[in-house]
Amino acid sequence: MKSEFLKNVATLFTGTILSQVLPIIFAPVMTRIFDPSDYGILALYMAVSGLMSVFITSHYTHAILIPRQNRDSVNIVIFCVFISFIFSIFSLIVFGIFGGHYFGLDALGWWIYFLPLSVFLGGFGASLNNWSNRRKYYRLLALSRVISPAISIPIQLIFGLTIKGSFGLFLGFIVGQSVSVFVILLYVLREDNILFRKYFSYYRIRYILRKFVRFLYYSFPADFINRLINQMPVLLLSKYSDPSNVGNYNLSQRMLGLPSAFISSSVVEVFRERAVADYHQYGNCLSIFK
Repeated sequence: MKSEFLKNVATLFTGTILSQVLPIIFAPVMTRIFDPSDYGILALYMAVSGLMSVFITSHYTHAILIPRQNRDSVNIVIFCVFISFIFSIFSLIVFGIFGGHYFGLDALGWWIYFLPLSVFLGGFGASLNNWSNRRKYYRLLALSRVISPAISIPIQLIFGLTIKGSFGLFLGFIVGQSVSVFVILLYVLREDNILFRKYFSYYRIRYILRKFVRFLYYSFPADFINRLINQMPVLLLSKYSDPSNVGNYNLSQRMLGLPSAFISSSVVEVFRERAVADYHQYGNCLSIFK
């Protein structure tokens, strides 16, 4: 069991390294093609998208790993995808009616109308990631992490050289995010299509919503406050400073956070799956925690 745990961590660790190395390698080129202000606008977009995604990803998605049986997890995934779609449509209608000025997001321009898409992809991707974690598809998760920068960076370079401004940055980010989620979706549909068709039940979803309602009560406030605190510098700088300062801050923060991201993002997903399995089998997860 210990060797399997380390093997799974190593798989995700490899994917994480490759996904982070590519931006580092191309950073000197990218920072000469795009202005700091372009990165500042993208940082604001990602901050707002992250805060909005909390409303989707910070409750029942955490419960996908918990049930003993795949039957319950299947219905949690379906519910989370449904909620992601509904919330994204609602936010698109709100932005369409009020625009960015009402929310103080004038800097985003017409990219504000892509926020619902990014929010949907965030919620959809989180649901698929947790399901893949439960099913131990760690090679798939590692591949999805590599695909995103492998797709987004060439697009950003090509459009950055041909079109001045932040268009290339946004286009590369959204396409990379979309392709990464789509790859996981194709694999899950191929491997687990029978499970989803067999276990889907409206009545089971209603039962699950009541059973795991405490995730909504406790996870959502905690995650929202944590995300808000992390994104507060970007939001405040965007409001009271120049976009170039936001871009410089965001780039510095990302580079400084890479060393810890190499290890933590690889260990945490494997740990969560193993901790749940140990809890079901032994009544605690002390061994893997140590």
